[in-house]
Amino acid sequence: MSQMMKKIGELPFVYAPLDTPHNPEPIPDRISFSLEMRNGVISQVFEPEIEKALDEAYRLGSMITGQMNASGNGKEYADEFIEYIQGQAKEFEGKEVLEIGCGVGYLLSEIQKWGANCTGVEPGEKNVAAKKEVVIVQDFFRKELFDKKFDIIIFYGVLEHIYDMRTFLRDVRELLKDGGKVLIGVPNCEGQIERGDISILLHEHWSYFTRNSLEMTLNTNGLKNTITLSETGGVLFACAEKNNVKESIDGDIEAENRRFNLYSKYYDTQRERLANFFIKAKEHGESIGIFPPCRGINWLSVVSEKSELGEIRFIDDNPIFQNKYYPSFECPIESLEKFMSKPAENVLIPSYSYGKAIKKRLIDYDYQGKLMDIKDLLNENC
Repeated sequence: MSQMMKKIGELPFVYAPLDTPHNPEPIPDRISFSLEMRNGVISQVFEPEIEKALDEAYRLGSMITGQMNASGNGKEYADEFIEYIQGQAKEFEGKEVLEIGCGVGYLLSEIQKWGANCTGVEPGEKNVAAKKEVVIVQDFFRKELFDKKFDIIIFYGVLEHIYDMRTFLRDVRELLKDGGKVLIGVPNCEGQIERGDISILLHEHWSYFTRNSLEMTLNTNGLKNTITLSETGGVLFACAEKNNVKESIDGDIEAENRRFNLYSKYYDTQRERLANFFIKAKEHGESIGIFPPCRGINWLSVVSEKSELGEIRFIDDNPIFQNKYYPSFECPIESLEKFMSKPAENVLIPSYSYGKAIKKRLIDYDYQGKLMDIKDLLNENC
């Protein structure tokens, strides 16, 4: 194990919106979480309990990190990635295309319209059953599933889920034709790491990439690459080709070590500040709305170890999550309209990316309580 390690605490194991406050058996509601530096990447420490829970979640069809589909945010992510794919691959007629972790197959169904021969691989039972237009192999990816090579191999929101990236990327290389391209999308965690933000932590994600660490990971596994930051700033895109020359690590490992130390330092400071915020609200008999709760449940979990929480309410304007639950939390997720019919005295907005937009939305609804953006509460300068 790496000498650089940070214990975070027990975090909710989230894989899908729930009808009750508890995950189905045998998936636990919470599992301990720690971070380490592994091969130049900030990574989750391996625990057998986590692997077992993840296998079950993927079999059921994990939904929490989003799906590419024909509507909503899923379509926005898909459209941006499709534009990137078109710009990198250009020719698709007659090409063999493989997507690893294809979900319901929406991305492949679009690429197939360009004349490509598309194949997907996806372990989730519900996802495979949802799409009939493309060939989807229901299984976890491994090279033995295929008896041909591919011109283009795609995986979006997958690499961060892979613990053994060396074996995974070796198999990808072996399935790639000479001159073929690998097109990748992973969450860009650089800003959140440098702020000590634990809202990005999910048991599903073994790795938390920066531009530098993604480039190092691909280079050291024989994939010469070019990294592009998506327009939204939330995703790193990579276009990679086989590099048959053995490469040493091409990147700044010390930069990633510094980021790890910053993360550890800021996490400790911010945990204290958030605990004080919840303690004061309880002392004054005030309730707190969390909007969106997906960015707040980790903070709630770690500060509750230091203070007893008062009344907490969850708010989300995405209908998929309304009247659903997060594991180990008894409060159902309310629509904004329902919340505003009897608002809490405080609303905490635990999102760096969308805090301003959410604050404006609440003001437009004439919310009269105290609005607290997490940037204001934590003070980015710590």
